[in-house]
Amino acid sequence: MLQKVKCDLCGSIDQKDIFISKKINNSRPYFITESLSLPHRISRCNNCGFIFAIPSEDISVFLDAYAKMVDEKYIEEEYGRRLSARSILKKLDKFKGSGNKLLDIGCCTGFLLYEARNMGWDTFGVELSIWASRYATERFNLKIYNMPLEKANFPNEYFDIIIMQDTIEHLQHPRQTLLEANRILKTNGILYINTPDIESFTSKILHAKWWGINQFHLYYFSKRSLNKILNLSGFVVLGYDSYVRIFTLDYWSERFKDYNSIIYRILKLITKIRVIKKSFLRINLRDQIEVF
Repeated sequence: MLQKVKCDLCGSIDQKDIFISKKINNSRPYFITESLSLPHRISRCNNCGFIFAIPSEDISVFLDAYAKMVDEKYIEEEYGRRLSARSILKKLDKFKGSGNKLLDIGCCTGFLLYEARNMGWDTFGVELSIWASRYATERFNLKIYNMPLEKANFPNEYFDIIIMQDTIEHLQHPRQTLLEANRILKTNGILYINTPDIESFTSKILHAKWWGINQFHLYYFSKRSLNKILNLSGFVVLGYDSYVRIFTLDYWSERFKDYNSIIYRILKLITKIRVIKKSFLRINLRDQIEVF
């Protein structure tokens, strides 16, 4: 009999499997830049519709993988990631009031925090990866807490802006983390989240080959489920947008390796020209939600 787990959104155990992988990759290291690492099972709650993964291993295996994560390919795309960070911060800058404290949960190597500090924010980061935390601290001299958010013990109503970029889908208990974020965010503060959109056109077309289906993604959000979990956690949704990714042509060509061999070979030929290889492309697939 297949294991059932309690829905993190409504608490129900009435669920239906919508995906079961024929191949289980247990105890794999975690890489942010990895493509198509399929989870064991994905289920949908029959009560509220929330979609979540049911791992084949204990959650401690995932937490250990996050702590041990080293991904050198991630920093190869530093400039593009910093451009993306600036676009997020420009959207958030209009909410900037008298306070200037900003927290990035799952800040990785600190590229966003570095850009935020340059824009006048007093920055803090929370990151589980020992390697990424050390990189952010040593290279940018940032204030990084190498621990889960709940263990950082920030004061009540301390931050003006909290950012969760590509983070909420990895959390063991997202509602618990959102409640903690609510506690430490000022009453008129802003929470920013971006996460893959399981109800996007790209997701529906690609199914299990969609990049958002990942062994280390424990939850799969849509606007509907984000609305529900944010409202239950004490937040009011101000609006949605779609996230624009900025990477080199060389990086994008590698993404096509698992999707279309013809396009991949064409792009690899083009990227033999060094100037083109390092040129940046802004692509909006409309499959990544931004919510404020």
